Amino acid sequence: MMIPEILILQEKDENVANIRASLPECSFVRVRTIEEAIPLLEHRHFDLIISAVHLEHDGSVFDFLKFAKGNPKSSAVPFVFYCCHSSTFARSVRDGLQIAARALGADKYITMEHYDRDKLRDEFKEYLPLGELVPFRQAQEMSNRWHLQERGA
Repeated sequence: MMIPEILILQEKDENVANIRASLPECSFVRVRTIEEAIPLLEHRHFDLIISAVHLEHDGSVFDFLKFAKGNPKSSAVPFVFYCCHSSTFARSVRDGLQIAARALGADKYITMEHYDRDKLRDEFKEYLPLGELVPFRQAQEMSNRWHLQERGA
């Protein structure tokens, strides 16, 4: 079986760690900016794209979504927004952001007030060939085996 490869556009290390812990059998390429992500989508295949809802130091994630869905190499790749521990402001505008994300082609918009490994994993099951979640210690070992490539670190 092929190892699913996921592109993560995320500034927050904690959110990346949460995704890795929930999907230990996957391989990840993590970028912090849209500028780093676009060339990867042009030249490489991913099974899933997971993007932050908001980037502090970069452009609009909606521009990135439009690029991903308009690019022939990535247009069919599921695109998921993920936000955990959102700010009060983010919670107040969440509904509008979800509507905009779906209108622009996002497949899912996940928000969690508190990280839950099993629930986050369940959110991705429809996009990835995932088996049963292994015990946490075993998941950490699996996750450490797969290389997390990081651009611009």
